[in-house]
Amino acid sequence: MFAGSDHLPILLDCEGEGRSPITHRRHRFRFEAMWSREQSCVDIIRSSWSSTVNGDWNERIDNCSRNLLLWSRSVFGNFKQRRKQILGELEELAWNSSVNAASSRRTLKVELAEIAMREETMWRQRSRIQWLQEGDRNTRYFHAMTTKRQ
Repeated sequence: MFAGSDHLPILLDCEGEGRSPITHRRHRFRFEAMWSREQSCVDIIRSSWSSTVNGDWNERIDNCSRNLLLWSRSVFGNFKQRRKQILGELEELAWNSSVNAASSRRTLKVELAEIAMREETMWRQRSRIQWLQEGDRNTRYFHAMTTKRQ
């Protein structure tokens, strides 16, 4: 005996005015520890915080986070792309023995080391965030180490 369909109708609006709130989620802003190595970060925070004179706290925080994200994209860019670019330039300069090439190699190596340090700082911060969110699930290991010491 069939009483009816168990399917629910879906209303699909292909000419909608905006994005769906489900697909357009705003990511939570997180301050990156690697930003603090740059003096211009402090300048961005000061200028964006003081630019909204009559704004409330939420407006100031939104303004500051927006400016920091834009600044980060322009200053830091993409680590992987820049590292590839530097390694390619170093490869090109490897066989050149001129004084200018040696100076360029040194500056590229310093920049490569700075990129590595920033990336390490970023991943260390992200791992802590993940650990804080998920907690430590390796309780068997820590229990074994505790009983071993006893």
